[in-house]
Amino acid sequence: MSGPEFLVPRWLPGGDVKVMTVEVSSTAGLDHRWSAPRVVLQEADGNIPKVIGNPPLVVPLLGGGEHWVLPYWRERPRGRTQDLACQPDAPAYSGTLVSADRGVTWRPYGAVEHTHKVRGAVS
Repeated sequence: MSGPEFLVPRWLPGGDVKVMTVEVSSTAGLDHRWSAPRVVLQEADGNIPKVIGNPPLVVPLLGGGEHWVLPYWRERPRGRTQDLACQPDAPAYSGTLVSADRGVTWRPYGAVEHTHKVRGAVS
């Protein structure tokens, strides 16, 4: 199936935040298989597009373990929105997605509001 009648309404820029995993089956790393994309933060949550621009940061924890931290931001859509569920006046903010189980589950943290476009980053 293809064609515009099958497209899901989206607002530019951004959309859902998705993750994929890779399984490496040789020591040389030549044989690998990617998983299907999995949504971890939906555009429908707040009806405003989500954007990522950096890979996750792996943060070691005292006493062992680690957290994966993925910065993201919510950006107001551009263009025509009057006939869609998008909220063009929704607050734009930056936050992070955090995983305590190596990417199996993710939780959003933080909401730093901004009036200018801010590219999410952590260090």
